[in-house]
Amino acid sequence: MRSSVLKQEEFRWFFTGQAISLLGSSMAPVALTFVRLGQLAGALAALPLLALSARLDTPWLVTAALIAGLGISVTGIAWETSLHEHVPRDVLSRVASYNDLLSYVTIPIGQLSVAPLTHAFGGFRVAATAGIVSSAAAVAPLVSGTVRRLRAH
Repeated sequence: MRSSVLKQEEFRWFFTGQAISLLGSSMAPVALTFVRLGQLAGALAALPLLALSARLDTPWLVTAALIAGLGISVTGIAWETSLHEHVPRDVLSRVASYNDLLSYVTIPIGQLSVAPLTHAFGGFRVAATAGIVSSAAAVAPLVSGTVRRLRAH
């Protein structure tokens, strides 16, 4: 059971596991649109945060990172495929730009909020909450009937 922060060597293994799974799953041939599967796979990105909050040892963190990397990769493939299949060509650039802007603007907000939240509530609680919120955000679009009805062209 983990009782302290990650050591530098553990971080290396964590990111190595995630990188290996990202590379492996992005090289896998994907010919179908996995809209629902992609959304569900996005929820796997929260596994490392949940593993940290559960104070699991390094092998479990690496395993969580591997699975999360697979989920992130599948989600990315599903998103890009859906974007190119369902957004008209004349507005594709604008839609992709707004997607990138809104995706990246949240990163510094999250990074700046971690320290005060950790100080107030503790690191393990913040990691658990972040994992739960991340999973919920990944599957929330499936509530929309429009998203559930998307099909490959």
